[in-house]
Amino acid sequence: MSVADGMASPRPAGERIPAATLGATIAAALLLALSADAGLPYVVLAVALGGYVVAFGLPAVMGATDIARSTAVLSVATLTGAWSMLRADGASSLRLLPVAIAVSLVASFVAQLTRRDSRPALTRCLAGDAFGITAIVSGMALAPLVDLRPDDVVVAAAMAGIVGASLMDPLAGRIEPELLMPGGLVLGALASAGVGLVAPSGAALWVYAVIGAVAGTGAQSVRRLLASLAGPDRGELAVAVCGVLLPGLAVFAVARLLLG
Repeated sequence: MSVADGMASPRPAGERIPAATLGATIAAALLLALSADAGLPYVVLAVALGGYVVAFGLPAVMGATDIARSTAVLSVATLTGAWSMLRADGASSLRLLPVAIAVSLVASFVAQLTRRDSRPALTRCLAGDAFGITAIVSGMALAPLVDLRPDDVVVAAAMAGIVGASLMDPLAGRIEPELLMPGGLVLGALASAGVGLVAPSGAALWVYAVIGAVAGTGAQSVRRLLASLAGPDRGELAVAVCGVLLPGLAVFAVARLLLG
């Protein structure tokens, strides 16, 4: 199987993102927002569910020539990422996350030791595995915010920002591509600030706006990148979940910087 055979032809830049990806983005963001209200273990469970969606869908999108190996690696990343969140607590909530990343990367390299195909195929698989690992462990970074910021609604605000920015997706291919990202930034910021406005929280609205802008544009960038590779009925759900999970670490960093 050649590398070209393992990867769908990219769609033209600016082409509309499938409606299935938009719907899955909204559903995944809603699930995470509701999980945050239930507590840290439920956020970890929700992210782990998303991690397995990524594990079974992303390798095909990235053109992996050995789907089973990549799925196994991303499954390991999901398990170790969940373990790292459930074992750590308080201010040191991310202290075990590097361990999860290291174990996952080692698993990725070990999985490639017995390959017999070309170097480009090996490189593509490693790159796809690294991208998936990044999305999964970054999503796990949302979980500690539930305990670190119990009086705020950081996770819900971030998810609102992602949903707000996703409303630009149907306009792809209809307006100038250069307008999609600024539009997503504005809609993400407004949606997140709206959550901060109606929720009981002592945080300033501009802080929520920044969180929404970061989460929304991050998710939008991921969807636009991966949607050009995903084919019909192949990987659209994984594309949506990657977009929701990958901004997690950035949201954690912004929240800790601006909210303390």
